[in-house]
Amino acid sequence: MRRQEKMVSTRRIGFLAVAATACVGLSTSVVEGTSAAIDEDASASTNNLRRKRRAELFQVNEPLSKASERLAQFDQEELLLSDILEESNDIFRYLQVSGSGSGGPSDPCPDRAVFLTERVVEEGWATPAELSDPSSPQSLALAWMIGDEVGTPCDLPNLDQRYGAAVFYYALDGDGWISNTRWLSTDPVCDWFGINCNSNGLLTEIDLEENNLTGSLPPQLELFVKMMELKLSINNVGGPIPDSLSAMTGLRLLDMEMNDLTGLVVPAFISSLGSTLTSYRVSFNDLTGEIPVAIGDELPNLVEFWLAGNEEVAGNLPDSIGGLTKLETLFVYNTTIDGTLPATIGNMASLSTLDLAFTEISGIIPNELFDASSLTQLYLNSLNMEGTISTRIGQLTGLTDMWLTNNTFSGTLPNELYQMTNMQTLLLANNRFTGSLKDSFGSWSRIRFFDMSINEMIGTLPTSLLTPPKNGLRNVYMQNNTFTGTIPASFTNLPSLRDLYLFTNKLVGTVPTPGGNQLRSLQEFFFSDNDLTGVVPVQYCNLRVEFDETTNTTIEGPNNGSLERLWADCAGSPPQIACPVPGGNYPFDDCCTFCDDK
Repeated sequence: MRRQEKMVSTRRIGFLAVAATACVGLSTSVVEGTSAAIDEDASASTNNLRRKRRAELFQVNEPLSKASERLAQFDQEELLLSDILEESNDIFRYLQVSGSGSGGPSDPCPDRAVFLTERVVEEGWATPAELSDPSSPQSLALAWMIGDEVGTPCDLPNLDQRYGAAVFYYALDGDGWISNTRWLSTDPVCDWFGINCNSNGLLTEIDLEENNLTGSLPPQLELFVKMMELKLSINNVGGPIPDSLSAMTGLRLLDMEMNDLTGLVVPAFISSLGSTLTSYRVSFNDLTGEIPVAIGDELPNLVEFWLAGNEEVAGNLPDSIGGLTKLETLFVYNTTIDGTLPATIGNMASLSTLDLAFTEISGIIPNELFDASSLTQLYLNSLNMEGTISTRIGQLTGLTDMWLTNNTFSGTLPNELYQMTNMQTLLLANNRFTGSLKDSFGSWSRIRFFDMSINEMIGTLPTSLLTPPKNGLRNVYMQNNTFTGTIPASFTNLPSLRDLYLFTNKLVGTVPTPGGNQLRSLQEFFFSDNDLTGVVPVQYCNLRVEFDETTNTTIEGPNNGSLERLWADCAGSPPQIACPVPGGNYPFDDCCTFCDDK
């Protein structure tokens, strides 16, 4: 039945056993002569493949010695394919003799296993080496298709899409997914959970975010040539970003955030997608490498470029990044990117969010950055930057969030800053800013978070910052400066105020008294290490709340407030400021939670 010199490997026997199991009951009771026809078809197909491969070989312009090496490699592949096809015939002959299965002389496609195996290899959907391993995703997918009861494979459209999706399922442990509805069912592949197709039945989208995918992306992704969106974020996908994605010439969105990917953060083949790719999201993996020097030329249509959280990504921001004129969001925070900010960033007219926090970037903010007039969020915190804030910041009229904390910026704040009426979050802590804050925050009605702590500021606290209509203001941090004067009483009218940090300054006077229904949202009020005197108003004590871990319950003061921590200079004998415990049914042992000895 077979040539003695053909040795059948253990791995191939395992594959054929899987195929034989899948074939039971599919197409038997075949009339006499079918086996011979199968042998003839298989032989013809193998010869066709041999001629095709040899023709491809001799079309290559290379030395004869190199061609001989390639020919030997092709002969090995042909031998393996011939073995698989011949042994598939043996299985069918056995099924026909045993009488199991169904089918008959009129069956238009009786040789299911032979046809599918030949089709998969001849079309390049899988290699013979992949199919020789019975446990490979490619072998498992082929065995499933052989056992799939949907029609006859000769007549089914888009077999490559069905096969590719099955390989994807096995490669990423589909049995362990949170949702795998209809996958590997008799339903059309376009109806499987997370898959969308075009009108021709070709896959255009796979959306399996946060679905417990585990494994590596298979090369069979190249079968999805019409793929437009591949969304696999928040899973356990490992291995490199495969170059098989280059076959997706219409890919617009690649979202692989929060996985276990390794290899280059921007593989070279990604440039081949430059005409269509708009969203490249690979943040929070284990990727390495640098941003390509020619990124602005290679991916000119990018709108989203997210590399954050890949701590081994290094190098600098290339000058060509300014060529990404359509880019709206650039996330490279929590990487080891260094160097200075390129002036070409100012050319990015569509850029709305620039997040470079927690990197090794140094130097000054180039004036050209303020030409990026669409900026709404600027995150330059925890870098090695220095210099002053340019007066040109006033050009960023739409800026809502600016984080410059933990640098060595210096100088005074420019007047233009006070005119930025859309500001919601301004964080300038832990720098070397000097001068005073102008009392010019009256138009900052949207401000929510203001942090000027740990600087070298002087002067009085700006009343306009702590006065309604700033109804959304929640956090004000002004500690560790040299502010003088009194605490503006207007702060008690802020309905959403949660934290007010004023400790370690030179403030004088008394602590303002809130009304009965004021400051109900206040959680932390720190005014220790100042020169305040008098008595802590009892209204703050009545706003106190405390969690009792013993009983797992919350204890509230008389006014049902939210105040968890209250710091004052209430230690010493006598204390600089008294913090008495109210009488009556007051539920706490102390009013102030921390007393400093000034």
